[in-house]
Amino acid sequence: MKQTLSLLLIILSLQGFAQYQINGNAYQTTCNCYTLTDAVNTQAGSVWNVNLISLNDPFDFNFDVYLGCSDGGADGIAFALQPVGTGVGTLGGGMGMGGVTPSLGVFIDTYQNSSPDFDPWDDHVSINANGNVSHDGSANDLAGPVTIPNIEDCAWHTLRVTWDPATTTMNVYLDGPLVTTYTGDVVTTIFGGNPDVFWGFTGATGGLNNHQQACTKLEATFNTGVTNYCADVPVDFVDASESFGVITDWNWAFGDGATDTGQVVSHIYNTGGTYQVDLVITDAAGCLDTFSFPLIIQSPIVTATATPDTICAGNSSQFDATAIPPPPPSCNFSLELFDTFGDGWNGASIDV
Repeated sequence: MKQTLSLLLIILSLQGFAQYQINGNAYQTTCNCYTLTDAVNTQAGSVWNVNLISLNDPFDFNFDVYLGCSDGGADGIAFALQPVGTGVGTLGGGMGMGGVTPSLGVFIDTYQNSSPDFDPWDDHVSINANGNVSHDGSANDLAGPVTIPNIEDCAWHTLRVTWDPATTTMNVYLDGPLVTTYTGDVVTTIFGGNPDVFWGFTGATGGLNNHQQACTKLEATFNTGVTNYCADVPVDFVDASESFGVITDWNWAFGDGATDTGQVVSHIYNTGGTYQVDLVITDAAGCLDTFSFPLIIQSPIVTATATPDTICAGNSSQFDATAIPPPPPSCNFSLELFDTFGDGWNGASIDV
């Protein structure tokens, strides 16, 4: 009975991991992606995970975000933590978190609000508390604003947010590098000693707009550890996928009709050629992503030459074998030479 209950709790946990409440103008676009606002004025949308997380525990969250195509549009999006509930979301320059108290937000701001907000003209990132995005040095102005290159560029960008309760530090990374950081006992100073919060994304537009989206990270990829591949030699495929949550399944198709499952697999190609290798990953929420890669397998043609090519009885000739194209060091090819002269030579085998 105890084992059955444990299994049930694991299943419920995995199912709950994917449960989100969608509010306002937001809607689901794919399994793990959500539009927060369309490119329409005066919209507000939010998506919240319905499961509380504890800030007594560390997290390392990876997302893909899209801020639209209109440079100078508005208003931006926020990754936020709050204990209020899963129906939170507001209009305007607060990027969906305006006035939400208590809260802690990472704001990607694409509009310069009027004084006294002290907003940079350029797109910028900041960490603010209680839905107050003013950068006036007040208690809610925690870190930033840090100006960033135009992010309203019709492209997806990676957002990583980490929290370390041991050092009470939140770090924010955008497209790889660290952008801004804040260290402080947010459980005490912001959340009144309550470590349990909901996490999610909000976005808003006003008199200007942009198509604003957020996805939990799910990106399939793999590597093989070498750059040259040979027929009849095992090729190791190692999953290198990135996911917000737990990846539960790996399905491989090697392009020659063979398939396999597992995070690390090996396959042998019998003949040279170009094969499309597909990896399909599935996360705990049932979302899928695929990565395809054209793999070139070498099977060199071996040619033989004789120097000199004309000889007299009693003399000898030097035979050379060359693989075209030259095989990589990991390939071993053998050339067998047999008597074609009718003089009783027994033949030989050499590596090329």
